Amino acid sequence: MNRFVTTFQIFIIILSIAIGAFAGCGDKDEKNPLSEVPDVVLTAAQNAVEGIEITEAEIEKTGEGIIYELEGTADGKIYEIEVSPDGKIIEVEQEGVEDQDKDKDDDDDEDEDDNGHEHEDEDHDDDEND
Repeated sequence: MNRFVTTFQIFIIILSIAIGAFAGCGDKDEKNPLSEVPDVVLTAAQNAVEGIEITEAEIEKTGEGIIYELEGTADGKIYEIEVSPDGKIIEVEQEGVEDQDKDKDDDDDEDEDDNGHEHEDEDHDDDEND
């Protein structure tokens, strides 16, 4: 009986550790003070969208490292900008605008249709018509 109790206690300890580890994973939507965001990151975001006023910041820890998600407004539009710790712009997204190309999917692959086939920009004139 002692052996069963010891095995059960070890199982409970391992299970508790695993639950604690997984509880720390996942997306946390905590807002961080702008004072915690490095100047190089803020400057990059401000240069990415002219006239933006940064209002919120989230520091997201991913498997690839830290990503700063900054949100702000410019010209009455809301933007979300993802920036690496060294100031490289990862993504600029205008809220409410998901797909700016001419296909039906949610990415901005202006040179591909929904099936991944490249197509020419419709704004170009064909030389055949000259």
